[in-house]
Amino acid sequence: RDNNDNDIFVDVVEGCKEFVIVSPDEHSKLYKIPIPGADIWQEDFFDHPNKVGLVRAWKGTIRKGETLFMPGDSIHEARNHCPNTVSLSRRPWSSTIFRTIQLKAVHIYGGEPS
Repeated sequence: RDNNDNDIFVDVVEGCKEFVIVSPDEHSKLYKIPIPGADIWQEDFFDHPNKVGLVRAWKGTIRKGETLFMPGDSIHEARNHCPNTVSLSRRPWSSTIFRTIQLKAVHIYGGEPS
């Protein structure tokens, strides 16, 4: 249940990991805890699965050998779903920096930002 400005890759080395990822345009429907300087949401999609139906979200499981990519503005919740799960999370760059570079490239070379 975190949101920060880094894109993230999650690799499952062993076992499986379950995710709920909320669409960025649905964030306003979630309850945000009022903590200055932090983006923390109250929702618990695993203990209250009926909340997943209230927002547009992807719910799924990644397994051994699979990688999941999430953009930095993705509110998500994850849990180990199989016994002895081992996973690695990598945040190789800041989303804001990446988007700034992308917009500058579009400005210089033309085209549409993705």
